[in-house]
Amino acid sequence: VPLGITVEATFFPKTSQGDLSYGQTALGLKWTVTDVFMTDLPVNLAVRGFAARSEVEWKQTQGVNTFKANSDVSTSGLELLVSPKLIPFVEPYFGLGLFRSTGKLSQNGSAPLPVFADGSQSKESNLDSQAIIVGLDVRLLMFGTGVEYMKSYGTESLSAKLSLKF
Repeated sequence: VPLGITVEATFFPKTSQGDLSYGQTALGLKWTVTDVFMTDLPVNLAVRGFAARSEVEWKQTQGVNTFKANSDVSTSGLELLVSPKLIPFVEPYFGLGLFRSTGKLSQNGSAPLPVFADGSQSKESNLDSQAIIVGLDVRLLMFGTGVEYMKSYGTESLSAKLSLKF
């Protein structure tokens, strides 16, 4: 990888099914510091930053009134990752991260009604979290796969990854 820089992207185009639509975009940039500096260390050190946005919209009809609701969530973060230099195509890793999410829920319609207790039709909030990340990547030629456990925002998740290197 040139200069130890890796670009990560996720794109799920806005898709509609009846009165529901969903879309997601995410972009990440990882720099493996030990690919360029401190190459003698027995571990790889990397810094990864990312930004993601998900949007869900739905319509609902009550009597003669039609309402449109929108949920928009943006998350960004910074992670520090460490992995031992064991076998070239197998990489277990551990990381710590700091994340920030901003969520907005709103509605409008032919006769908008207050959604929240204060009478407003939209609310926005921010939430910060630390993250613990443990994963394993396996790379073979141009293809890769992996599994990652993460604990952040008080929840635990397990994800599988497929990748293509070029």
